[in-house]
Amino acid sequence: MEKINLSLRCTNVYELGYASLDEWRDIGSAKLLAPRNIRSDYEYYTQDWTHRLIVSRDVAARYSSNEIQRAIGDTLSSSRCRHEHDCCGCVSYYASANRVRGREYLVKIHSSRNV
Repeated sequence: MEKINLSLRCTNVYELGYASLDEWRDIGSAKLLAPRNIRSDYEYYTQDWTHRLIVSRDVAARYSSNEIQRAIGDTLSSSRCRHEHDCCGCVSYYASANRVRGREYLVKIHSSRNV
């Protein structure tokens, strides 16, 4: 279990590798439970995980399910790739979330290499 801070990406001006330059708004904390690897495809250099995530009571009370799902995706999607060309081999992570019940969300994270 890992405690994380959820943030909404407000501007979406920059690519994922430069997302830190966008404006962000912190919305609160959540508990990210142990991942489960659901698919690995070494031929295409991709990997998928699922997590269960439980948002704090104050986040659930102040924000809609859609805002929480967007914040989970914004917070857990990442890339350090800042290359101007393809085939650099950098890994990018894309996250999406669906509400299961109450404060619990199912998070899917897909990783792929730029090859």
